[in-house]
Amino acid sequence: MVIDLYVHKIVGWAIAANMPTELVASGLQMALQQRKYANHAEATRDIVNYIVAFYNCVRLRSTLGYVSLVQYGLQAAQQPIWVYEIT
Repeated sequence: MVIDLYVHKIVGWAIAANMPTELVASGLQMALQQRKYANHAEATRDIVNYIVAFYNCVRLRSTLGYVSLVQYGLQAAQQPIWVYEIT
């Protein structure tokens, strides 16, 4: 998972059939078993849906003033950018 540290927003993710470390693979396998997914494609669809539809758009962050990541990003984009010249 790739997170934009400025707005704490997930901006990228990847799921592969084989994970690079045993720890990550075990954690993913446990999550898949608990959800009883039929296959990798079904798990991928649900995870992408969670990230796109809920995590970035709906879930409120106390550290951001109880707004969603998308809302915070829109607010930040409307702020002026200050440029200072050091001489």
